[in-house]
Amino acid sequence: MRSLCTAKKPLLYSQPPPRHHHFLLLLLLFLTVIFLLYPRPLPPQRPIQPPDLSHCLLISINTPSSPPLNCCALSLVSSDLQILNFTFPLPSSPLRIRPAAHLVDSRYISQYSKAVQLMKDLPKSDPRNFFQQANIHCAYCNGAYDQLGFSNLQLLIHNSWLFFPWHRIYLYFHERILAKLIGDDSFALPFWNWDSPDGMRIPSMYLNTSSLYHPNRDPSHQPPVMVDLNFLQVGSDQAVVYPSVDDNLRIMYRQMMENGATTELFLGSAFRAGEQPEPGPGSVEVIPHNTLHDWTGDPRKQNREDMGAFC
Repeated sequence: MRSLCTAKKPLLYSQPPPRHHHFLLLLLLFLTVIFLLYPRPLPPQRPIQPPDLSHCLLISINTPSSPPLNCCALSLVSSDLQILNFTFPLPSSPLRIRPAAHLVDSRYISQYSKAVQLMKDLPKSDPRNFFQQANIHCAYCNGAYDQLGFSNLQLLIHNSWLFFPWHRIYLYFHERILAKLIGDDSFALPFWNWDSPDGMRIPSMYLNTSSLYHPNRDPSHQPPVMVDLNFLQVGSDQAVVYPSVDDNLRIMYRQMMENGATTELFLGSAFRAGEQPEPGPGSVEVIPHNTLHDWTGDPRKQNREDMGAFC
């Protein structure tokens, strides 16, 4: 019986497989390729939602024992305020060009100073008031709001990919309020062109006693002192380093090109609903954005307010 079974085995394996086996193999290979190449729907990305403005917490920027700050938005319940849906401006609207702050003329400075003064003079009950506008950044920067649907997770707009889009729309509305107050739809905010050699100093219009001035500034960093884009808060026993134009330009190239080679390296790490806030900043947020805030602020304040802690 053993020899009979052994004799039959070669006959079984020497026969060619049926033709339909080839067809099935080719079909399986084809379906595998289609499965791998065909775009499949991505899982839900869970974008961060606007917070519940009626649920706002007091915050502290120094230590837990410091007096709490109220950066909350005006209550919509106890006032006549209502939220309006944003509408895009018409294509025929005036073209607005933001000028470099060190290049503006006296007419622009007068117009800008007037707009800011009018904003500061608005009643505190007006959400367009200068200090109410400042509170917006304070609230989203320091954890006054929770993520919608996640009461144990803060909604923070720094150190993630929310940094750039949030601040751009924040400045957009600030700019539109100023333009409305002076009746000039073409008005645009200036920008500090600190990556250009001629702009590497605090713009002069912020040094006088107009509405643009604030006393919480580092007196040792006034013009003609050049900005230090790589500024670090050093102790009194350490030598102060004064940068050159080339130093600042090298830092800009490093942060923009070398350290920002991918989307998340430049913009910041992904931050989605239900995730821990501040997963990681982008290259430009760390340097020179953060360093310039610290460089400008008052060293006599614990957090170099009000630029080191922008509240």
